[in-house]
Amino acid sequence: MPKAKPDSRRKAPRMVSFRAERQLLPLPNLQLPHDPADALEVRVQRQPAIGEGEGLTWIVDEQPRIRLGKDQHITLIIGDTRSGVGRITHVTDMRRHWVTWTVDGGPKKCSLRVPVPWALLSDLEGLAHTRHYPSLPPLPAPHPIYRNNPLITRSTTTPYEFDIKTNTHDAVAEALNKITGNPGNEEAQAEEDGTNKGKKGVSEGSTTRDG
Repeated sequence: MPKAKPDSRRKAPRMVSFRAERQLLPLPNLQLPHDPADALEVRVQRQPAIGEGEGLTWIVDEQPRIRLGKDQHITLIIGDTRSGVGRITHVTDMRRHWVTWTVDGGPKKCSLRVPVPWALLSDLEGLAHTRHYPSLPPLPAPHPIYRNNPLITRSTTTPYEFDIKTNTHDAVAEALNKITGNPGNEEAQAEEDGTNKGKKGVSEGSTTRDG
């Protein structure tokens, strides 16, 4: 019997499926000569934002035991990994629901993005956030524990309250007017007064811990 000819048709290559996973970036190597026991522990999300602020921007994931602000010594934490000690320096970006600071202490600068209720702003920064809230970028969206709060997500004026000292309010307002070039700014002042007198907002540090 004649032998069967081999099948000359080429078989289609077998497709191998795989899922590409985004490589996690390591925490910054912060090296300030400060006692780690005295540094505020800050738990951040596993993946930083790129292209915001100076260097990588690490995003606060859990509410710290006290509010975060200028000149605080901090240690960034993901799981069991720690960054070493760094120091919060100055605000580089304000959004409706987040404030970003630069963090010093490593070979390269990095940034820290903090939900507004967990941020300790200066009088000038707090007044600036209040006055300019409607024009501040609404994204990123609020921290997940605030996203179902209509007071925060639907408000056209600021839902946040800042502890601005009464005896320094006028001086701070004048300084802000000089910076922004709006010496009158009656509309913003009226909105600010209405916010402080007529609406109950979300105070800094007044919210409960996530989870």
